[in-house]
Amino acid sequence: MAKASANSVKSKVPTFEETCRRNDWLVQARFTNQTLTKELYEYKEHKKDKNQWKVYSVLVGCAFSLWRAAPLNSESKNPDQFREDAYELLYILVKDNAVTYTQDKRLEEWMAGYYLRNCYLRLKQIKRMIGDFGITEVAILENEHFKNLISKHPQQCWEELHNLSRTVFEKLAAALKSK
Repeated sequence: MAKASANSVKSKVPTFEETCRRNDWLVQARFTNQTLTKELYEYKEHKKDKNQWKVYSVLVGCAFSLWRAAPLNSESKNPDQFREDAYELLYILVKDNAVTYTQDKRLEEWMAGYYLRNCYLRLKQIKRMIGDFGITEVAILENEHFKNLISKHPQQCWEELHNLSRTVFEKLAAALKSK
């Protein structure tokens, strides 16, 4: 298999206005994710409790997945491109045994979905580990809600996953402070 075929289904070049809107969203997403990542890095309380460490570790995976998903996350989802990207990813893995950011970006339809699903599954894992932690805003963890968002509104999906990750971290920190 060669690179993406000549009749690839990649979408048209975005307009200047679309690019500006996308960049505005991306800068804000990176900022909010980097803030959470920095707070996770600076948080030392997780070392006090073995079970809290497990939750903390899963949250670190959420932050990483959201960090990777943000620049790949566009509002235009194309199922045909998703399939092409998945097939090309397999080719790259067999041929090179490595994937770089450049390849992530080229295969963004599939890669963004992968990282968002990774965060989603990690948050579901946290819920299984500790319950709902008193968090009522967990609609994103309902399968149908997630499927709708990831396929039709991936930026909103990213935002809801990030907000829930932040809320879980804040609840974790508060629970350990009260011990």
